[in-house]
Amino acid sequence: MDGPQSSPPAGYGKRPRWQWVVIYLVIGGLVYGAIYYFAYANKGGYQSSGNANQNSRSLY
Repeated sequence: MDGPQSSPPAGYGKRPRWQWVVIYLVIGGLVYGAIYYFAYANKGGYQSSGNANQNSRSLY
């Protein structure tokens, strides 16, 4: 009575492809942020211009 039922899309289940792309981008951003934080932020990252001023004073 209900007629033919449509089968779920092949691949990643019931979510549309664009939702999976957004999910992967969010997870990738979180992983990238965590790697950046632990690899660079704990080492001090970019040094401020304090070192540049010290070097320029030693040249004069």
